[in-house]
Amino acid sequence: MLFLLPRPARGHTPGLSVADFDVRADGQVEGRLTFASAEQLGGLSLDRDGDGAVTDDDLAAAREDLRAFVLQGVGVDADGATCPAAFLDAELTEADGLLLRTSYACPSDAADIEVTLYYLSGTPEGRPGRPSYRRGIARIEAPDATMEAVLTGEHRAIALHRTGKGGVGRRNARRAAVLVVAAMVVALLAYGSYRWRSARAAWQNPTL
Repeated sequence: MLFLLPRPARGHTPGLSVADFDVRADGQVEGRLTFASAEQLGGLSLDRDGDGAVTDDDLAAAREDLRAFVLQGVGVDADGATCPAAFLDAELTEADGLLLRTSYACPSDAADIEVTLYYLSGTPEGRPGRPSYRRGIARIEAPDATMEAVLTGEHRAIALHRTGKGGVGRRNARRAAVLVVAAMVVALLAYGSYRWRSARAAWQNPTL
């Protein structure tokens, strides 16, 4: 259980998380996840030595658990494809909070960025279990657009559309490439069938 000294008007609201995601020009998405207390992180306890206080040493000892919480509890997609995630670090804030920093390698020309807070639904990736948090404020900010929403276990995703980006065009290009390959395969099969029929006709009618 995480015990930090509360400060009037500066503490975090119990049961409410804040998730900020900044989309950089190169497509990289930097995430900052702030929680009111660690006891609600899927039951994860940060007080590793049981002395009633959470220190930087406790966070270091819990690093792998926090990494698993981030990688399984948060998803970022770009144009429908999952962006590889990385857990960067964790720190205690001056108020009663825990800050987790993450990073997601998304393509620079993605038109749609979608964030899903699986931890609002319970255990990793939304499997049934005790919810880590009841509500979450999520914000996605890019140089050309911003989206913000209050999420819950029933509505745990937020999406940002970036006008003028080529993610949709890239998908269309992939579809066009697949169609071209398919057309080539059909043409080759048709040509092979024609050659086979010609060879068979010549064998059956050697005078032709």
